Amino acid sequence: MNGGGSMQSNDERGAEKQMDDYLNALGLHRKKIAKDGSCLFRAVAEQVLHCQSLHTKVRAECVAFLKENRASYEAFIEGDFEEYLLKLQDPQQWVGEVEINALAVMYKRDFLIFQEPGKPAVNITDNNFKDKVRLCFLNGNHYDSVYSISHVKDAALCQCECLTRNS
Repeated sequence: MNGGGSMQSNDERGAEKQMDDYLNALGLHRKKIAKDGSCLFRAVAEQVLHCQSLHTKVRAECVAFLKENRASYEAFIEGDFEEYLLKLQDPQQWVGEVEINALAVMYKRDFLIFQEPGKPAVNITDNNFKDKVRLCFLNGNHYDSVYSISHVKDAALCQCECLTRNS
């Protein structure tokens, strides 16, 4: 959810390396997501709809869901709810737990978020859904996807087979 700058501090790189090493020890891989206000929606689109480019659709559906379920979410929003929803339509607008909770209910998936190396993922939504969205939250402002290493290898093999078939 970074403002989009490409400059990354040594501290940020160090935190990412520590997290990558920790996830790797668990048999997991952090897949980097574009550092913009849509990183959460990109990660969810990729994990739920299998296409990161559908992030604008996921964001729009989240806004519509919040609007339809105003009574459940309005108390968690500071300021005017309608104004909040209007700002949320902006692809550069940062998001947080309200949207994560809405996305969990929308897609019937709990959100497991790795936030610190050496500490297990936190089940942010805890709705007892069978399916999960696994994320890594780094540097206080950015979400990346987390997959099992076997998933990454299987996806690479599948892509390779598709490419050779179409050659």
